[in-house]
Amino acid sequence: MARHQLALLAGDLPLARERFLEVMDALETHAFEEDNVLVPPYKDRCHPSPGGDSRNFTGEHEKVRLFLARIWQKVEDLPKSVDAKSATIALFDDEARFKELLEHHFKREEIFLFPELDRVLTDDEKRAALGKLTLHFT
Repeated sequence: MARHQLALLAGDLPLARERFLEVMDALETHAFEEDNVLVPPYKDRCHPSPGGDSRNFTGEHEKVRLFLARIWQKVEDLPKSVDAKSATIALFDDEARFKELLEHHFKREEIFLFPELDRVLTDDEKRAALGKLTLHFT
């Protein structure tokens, strides 16, 4: 996201678009893999405390997708904006809220998803799951 925002600040809208598409692709891959590789065993075998229900993860992925679509539309509308500076500030504001959502989501993973999976999966199951993931967020 920082590379996208730096391109925006430099006024390089084509590069900003390209960088945001990279963000969208990475987050879609993250959500798809988590929903299909990590959430199923978590849902079936873990008994998390409140706040750690598997629906929280999949629900947050939907919120991420909605946010990405809204931000993408604002990126696309920038060249048509009458007041590009104000539109860019509004875009940065939306992106700040989006970053807060991502931080909250990643923190939920650190607190619930990863420790619970680590507890219930065998070493072979962990290796198999990691082998199916293309992105590893830290």
